Amino acid sequence: MLKNELENGILSITLFDDIWDYDNPENRAKQWSFRRYTGIDEIAHALMNSRQCNIHDPSISIETEMACKHGGVRLITYYYNDNGDLVQKTKATKCKIYEFGADGNVICSSEEILK
Repeated sequence: MLKNELENGILSITLFDDIWDYDNPENRAKQWSFRRYTGIDEIAHALMNSRQCNIHDPSISIETEMACKHGGVRLITYYYNDNGDLVQKTKATKCKIYEFGADGNVICSSEEILK
């Protein structure tokens, strides 16, 4: 496992080298171990059942390669208000967009002002 600290204290964790080897039995075991260790399933279920969850008005949007304009495999958009707080899209005044390649590295990033 490879761990890198990114800006704003965000941790990037790489469980295996090739993102496309996710279905390899050894890599599946790593994924399940990580999920159990972080409790991510419990967090996801709690968020889905909370009143704050609105899948039609997200704070973070994750799209597949169909939305990527620079050859990436994932496009992640974060929505912020004027204070820099992560908010739902309908309350946002700006967004930060990151396009990731198959290796998990950022290919392109941008910031947009929303109307």
